[in-house]
Amino acid sequence: MTRIRLGGATLLVGCVALIFVMLVALVVSDPLHGGVVALTALTIEAVASVLVLLGMPAILASQGNRATRLGLAGYVGVFANVAFVNLFLSLTFAIVLPWAADQGMNVDGPPPPAIGAALFGSVLVQIVCTGLLAAWVLRSGKYSRWSGWLLVASTALTILSAVPLAGIARYAAAITLYAALGLIGLQLAAGTVREAPADHVARPLVA
Repeated sequence: MTRIRLGGATLLVGCVALIFVMLVALVVSDPLHGGVVALTALTIEAVASVLVLLGMPAILASQGNRATRLGLAGYVGVFANVAFVNLFLSLTFAIVLPWAADQGMNVDGPPPPAIGAALFGSVLVQIVCTGLLAAWVLRSGKYSRWSGWLLVASTALTILSAVPLAGIARYAAAITLYAALGLIGLQLAAGTVREAPADHVARPLVA
């Protein structure tokens, strides 16, 4: 239980920091040329992402043997997206691209096709896996239902973020995702995660 609480606290701190970074990103829209503010935000994002990745396993630990296959798939997809979108890209913008610019390389053009395809894939993964994680959280009966509905909202906002002129939805989707994970982290840290009723069985969505 102590490890679960520590993991929950780590998850909570990371999520709060990432929400702060998302709010800064609304003001500093160009992470490559945003100066010291952008560099600081990217550094915080990288550190906070590591905290989230370290804290997320506490969610699995608190579920015990009530995991479902699709719930696990949702968890893994969200975990992977945090690692790619927040950790890998923040380090790329903070370290790799400035170094490339110093070497005289053009970093202002469109991203390479492979990166563009990976970003598009990450959006699809986020839509599917956040929805699966939301269903898992809501069906488990262990967490505040606000956590599940925030994940549902993040899924819907991620879909909207793919629509032209809906760029702010991307930030809103990230903020609601980390608000949901942070709320779960708060419950884990406080030891207030509810035990599922004795007659409650989280039936697998896939047998």
